[in-house]
Amino acid sequence: MYLPLLLNQARRGVFMLKIAHRSGPSVYPEQTIRSAKFAQKNGADMVEIDVRFTKDKQIAITHDKNVNRVFGVDREVSDMTAEEFLALRHKKNREYPAHLLTDYLACGIAPLLLHIKEPEVVPALLACLDEHDYLDKVVFGVQSLESVSIIRKYREGLKILAFAPNGTLADFAKSDVDYIRLWEKWLTEENMELIRSCGKELWVMSGNYDGFDAGEPPEEGLSFVLSQEIDAILINDMEYLHTMMGQEA
Repeated sequence: MYLPLLLNQARRGVFMLKIAHRSGPSVYPEQTIRSAKFAQKNGADMVEIDVRFTKDKQIAITHDKNVNRVFGVDREVSDMTAEEFLALRHKKNREYPAHLLTDYLACGIAPLLLHIKEPEVVPALLACLDEHDYLDKVVFGVQSLESVSIIRKYREGLKILAFAPNGTLADFAKSDVDYIRLWEKWLTEENMELIRSCGKELWVMSGNYDGFDAGEPPEEGLSFVLSQEIDAILINDMEYLHTMMGQEA
């Protein structure tokens, strides 16, 4: 679905956006084209990926600074060339390679939520998306007010989500972002009221507490999130989400 239409329908309360966290690694490895397509097939409205620079300033898709957890090689992304990064294979399934952002764009995977881990990647990211006619197919997920400023100066109307670091929620709520993500454990009445009072939409990152990884909430936690008035949820497993949504209905 075209991103502005999707976001407008969500704003009107037609539905809650279902976002495949790290491309939805419920069956296939995280942040792979295969996992993204599987998540979309199973009802994801949007696919989330993390972006970082390689040594030669190409935009890599990877959550961690060090690739050891995912690829089994103890190296920093910033110390690897794009060619070296692309040669990596997921240690859970060696069939699947690492990807650059351009791989996702070439496959037409959209809409995308881009979690920007490094502010310095923003200008190159904007240029890359512009070149591929993708600016209106993404939401920019930022962690700094500096990134908000750069994006706003580039083009009006681009959509921005604040991945607000701990202690910065009030600053981002008053800033020029469209949406704010809360961790599930931050989903308090006070925080929700702050976001609503500033005219922002509330997106929730499920899981990541009491031994549960980000995107992998226990039933009790997910049930609580779904009972709240939220606009979007980030989660790994679309089938699990749909099952729980059916139980809540």
